[in-house]
Amino acid sequence: MKSIIAMAPEGKGGVGKSLLMQVVATALQDDGRSRVGFLDSDTTNSNLASIFEGVRSADLRKVEASGTIKNAIKQIEDGKIDHLVFDVGARDEAGIINVLPFMALEAKRVKATIIAFRPLTLSSNVQTNATIFAVNVAPRYGVKTIFVRNVAQGRTVDDFAYWDKTEVRRNAIAAGVLEMDLEDAGTRWGDEAGGFGITLAEAALGKFERAGEFAAEAAKIFDEDIQAWLGIWLDRQCQVIREVIDRATSSS
Repeated sequence: MKSIIAMAPEGKGGVGKSLLMQVVATALQDDGRSRVGFLDSDTTNSNLASIFEGVRSADLRKVEASGTIKNAIKQIEDGKIDHLVFDVGARDEAGIINVLPFMALEAKRVKATIIAFRPLTLSSNVQTNATIFAVNVAPRYGVKTIFVRNVAQGRTVDDFAYWDKTEVRRNAIAAGVLEMDLEDAGTRWGDEAGGFGITLAEAALGKFERAGEFAAEAAKIFDEDIQAWLGIWLDRQCQVIREVIDRATSSS
């Protein structure tokens, strides 16, 4: 797999970005064969920083953010990481668009592909914003866009039937956007893992050491049945993500 810079720009919160980027990171790690670095523009409530080590913070409201981004991408060039996951904070979409020309040049220099995962809910506003980015912004900088239907919190695939027939979606597909579904992980388990400071992968494997003094409590909550189900769910999501990334990069 080519070096990937994965990000999830979005204008609002609550669309499932952080859970998605955690699963993307797990997929890119590919059972430990690849090293992943992390960047987060949410300087006040970094979900990635609570569960992954070595997360760099880039405040997109400040001009010096480009220096942080450059050094994060340079890790690929230096051979320290294979991929970079950039969790863009809610309402930071304008900021990421401002630095995207610079990011694109750096990505080209280190021979990495930028992939923007756009979570879709049933909100027409979210869908329209995702399409505007995918059609009007991403192609200018060689960014590959993947729409992710977030089938969670009561949403079903059938609920997206009207979206599948819209002209907005047709325009996005015509512009080369790819699609995937993120299956429902329940309303609890992502929150529980994050609360203990562990990843979903660690919970699925029964590795609770990083929960520290709360390791025993975490083990009770993520019992063997939950671990088995979570492992199945995570494996399935990672497989889908790897496949869609391969499709996105096949022409790069």
